[in-house]
Order: sequence, then structure tokens, then C-alpha cells
Amino acid sequence: MLDPLYQQLLLDHAKNPRNFGRLEAATVRRRHDNPACGDRLELQLAGVVEGTIRDFKFDGHGCVLCLASASLMGEAVKGKPVVAVRAIISNFFAMIAGVAAIAPDLGALAAFAAVKQVPGRMQCVTLAWEALAAALAEPDAPVT
Repeated sequence: MLDPLYQQLLLDHAKNPRNFGRLEAATVRRRHDNPACGDRLELQLAGVVEGTIRDFKFDGHGCVLCLASASLMGEAVKGKPVVAVRAIISNFFAMIAGVAAIAPDLGALAAFAAVKQVPGRMQCVTLAWEALAAALAEPDAPVT
């Protein structure tokens, strides 16, 4: 069960997502969707080739958990070096899988720690993260 404070945080990010919209100057774009529940996101990044995610936006639609996850992810990675972002991605996946404690670099992302108790919603929470990991692994790949 989610802490009421976390519930409010997730609802706020879903209703008022940060970094939502189109990034015309994007150098990397990555689309992912979750056909099981209809979530579809496109991440747009700028600055990846220089080693820092200078700018981040996402567009699309999804459930509360999907949108909140993408919104909080954007706040966590925007302006950070790619090497630090890779560590955040790794720590996030370890936290929601329940194999590691909540790392200090996750901050507000700790709100998703309880998702491991609801396996059916895991894909909603990880959709944006999978897109980001794919974008960083192959920044020159065509949009998929």
C-alpha cells in the first residue's frame, strides 16, 4: 500500500506532468508502448551526444503510474551526465524489483518502491525507463 504522501505526489505528477510536450531540438527520440493497458510515450532528449541530458521532454498518454513515472524521471535526469543517469536507471530498476534498498540518488522516485507489491502495474511504471535505457544504449538509432 502506498503512503498517502506518495499517492498525492504521483497524482500531482500525473495530472500536471513536468517536462511534458514536444522538444523540437531533440537529438534522440524513443517511443515505447504498453499494449496491455494502452500507455504510449515518446521520450525526446537533447545533449546526449555531448554526455549530458541537457533537455528532456515526453509526450503521449497513459495511466496515472505511467505519466507520474515519466514526469518524475524527467526531473531526476534532466541536466545530469549520462553516466549518472545510467546509475539512476539501474538503481530505479533494482528498487522496484525489491533487490536493493532505495538509493539516495532516487529522491522522490522512492514513491514507486511499493509497485513490487502490484506486479500487474510494473510495466506501467517501467515504460518510460525502458525507453530511456534504450535511448541511451543507442542514441543514433531511428525512432521506434
